[in-house]
Amino acid sequence: MYESKPYGPVQDQNDFVNAVVGVKTWHSPFTILMLCGAIEDCLGRKRIQHWGPRVIDLDVLLYNNLNIATTKLIIPHADMHNRDFVMHPLAEVKRSKI
Repeated sequence: MYESKPYGPVQDQNDFVNAVVGVKTWHSPFTILMLCGAIEDCLGRKRIQHWGPRVIDLDVLLYNNLNIATTKLIIPHADMHNRDFVMHPLAEVKRSKI
C-alpha cells in the first residue's frame, strides 16, 4: 500500500491509499472493467466530480501484452507511467511473477 497526494487538477482532498494487484483470469479485459465498476458501486463510489474525492477507484492497468484503445478502456492505462503511486507497486507485482 502506498499513500500519495491527490493526482490531477482537484488537489483539495485527502491523500489516497494506492495498491496494485496482479491476477490470473479467464475473463476478458472488458469483463474485468465491468466487475471493477460493480465493486466500486457496491463500496459506495459516487461519480460526482471528475478527479474528485472518492471512496475507491479501480483501474485495469495492463492485460498480458494487449494494447486496447476504446472509449471505455485503454490498456496499457494511458497515464500510469506518470504516476509513481502506480509504477512502484506495479514493479513489485511484476517482480513476484504472478
